[in-house]
Amino acid sequence: MVADGEAPDAATMSGLWVDAVRAHQQGDLAAARARYARVLALQPGHALAHYLLGIAARDAGDLEDARSSLLAAVAAAPASVEARVAAA
Repeated sequence: MVADGEAPDAATMSGLWVDAVRAHQQGDLAAARARYARVLALQPGHALAHYLLGIAARDAGDLEDARSSLLAAVAAAPASVEARVAAA
């Protein structure tokens, strides 16, 4: 596990990412959202994590958080058509 303020190594980030996506694929939206948020705490500019957090929030019915996350995805990756469409 990564302590606050400590930079994660690639293996740690990969594990966190896999856990987040797996939870999302399994329909555990609460766990997915928490895990995407952990990825973002360590890498705030991670566009795909913002996007998938927004999708998970939308699917959970939390439209305010979904919009916020999707707009952050667009800001992090302005050329992402998927993020722009989802944010709209």
